[in-house]
Amino acid sequence: MVRDGRRALWREEERQAAWLARELWQSAGAGIPVNVCHVATAQGLRFEYRAAPMSCRGVLFDCGTVIINKDIPVVQQRYVAAHELAHWMIDTRKLVVRPHRHERICQLFSANLLMPPDLVDNAAKTQYGRADMVALLAMTFSVSQSAMRIQLCRLGILPGEVAGTVERDIVNETWCDPILSADLNGERIPPVRKGYVQVPLHTIDMDAIYRKIHRY
Repeated sequence: MVRDGRRALWREEERQAAWLARELWQSAGAGIPVNVCHVATAQGLRFEYRAAPMSCRGVLFDCGTVIINKDIPVVQQRYVAAHELAHWMIDTRKLVVRPHRHERICQLFSANLLMPPDLVDNAAKTQYGRADMVALLAMTFSVSQSAMRIQLCRLGILPGEVAGTVERDIVNETWCDPILSADLNGERIPPVRKGYVQVPLHTIDMDAIYRKIHRY
């Protein structure tokens, strides 16, 4: 019964995040690619782009200012903006999430805002079977191929679980245990293993990892 209650809370938090992402996307004109900075500034955020170490993608300050690394690719800047917007929604109580679920819900919110599930599904149907489908969809939605691949796996459009197709590759190639958990279908963050360093997924160039693994 306790486990069922927890799952109900998880589903409700995820439902709220998906609903809010959809509402904000529609309020911005429901265009693709999503004008994430317009969405975020309408909620009171301000953006500054500065040079920073590549390990630092972005940070949200209590005053509502988001600093984004100007040297990372634009598609990653967009993801950081969406992710920090999710944190801002939590901070301003427009999205109620238990503390230990913040990062997971921010991941889900970001994915749904930048890649609305129904639009991704419809677009995938027109490209399904093409070898460059992920690349084409990523270009359409102005996200990284890694982000699109994760979303397609989560929606069941591509085979395999996200944990098996993303996290394991990251762990094997970077010797890091990704604390934010790309496994949006999972129920908890994987435990830290001895010798591993916990890092946020958005500090890793996942596209470079995929190119190295799959040689594309």
